[in-house]
Amino acid sequence: MKKLTIYLVAFLVANIISSCDREEPLPPVTDPQQAILGKWEITHLGNGNQLFPIKNPIAYEEYQTDSVLLTYNYEEEYIFYGKYWIVDTLLFKESTYYINEAPGYADTLIVTEQYRFYFINYNMLRLDLLNLIAINNTSVYKRLN
Repeated sequence: MKKLTIYLVAFLVANIISSCDREEPLPPVTDPQQAILGKWEITHLGNGNQLFPIKNPIAYEEYQTDSVLLTYNYEEEYIFYGKYWIVDTLLFKESTYYINEAPGYADTLIVTEQYRFYFINYNMLRLDLLNLIAINNTSVYKRLN
């Protein structure tokens, strides 16, 4: 009887300790307009399922509520402003480039990239580039705190 009591107490103590170590579950991704908000840093790059880890990311992207997309370059300490919007399962990123900024000769190039996006979980985002030829079509990002 003593052995049974000891085993029962050990089992209960182990369950209590293991339940204390568990993290709260992350909220499910239900609204991509809200889930994408925040700062994201690239972790993997490649094509399809052939992804390679990025050891030293050079920038992060910050999606803001007013459709503004900020890209911060760590090395240059520079913020690049763009726009984004979501339609169904597609994410659009728009960038504006100014070419030849001499007075009276400024040209503007607007590039819109189209991605199919998947939330792997609340803190991981996969983007698959569509409609453009690129060396790397797939990227995975993690949420920064």
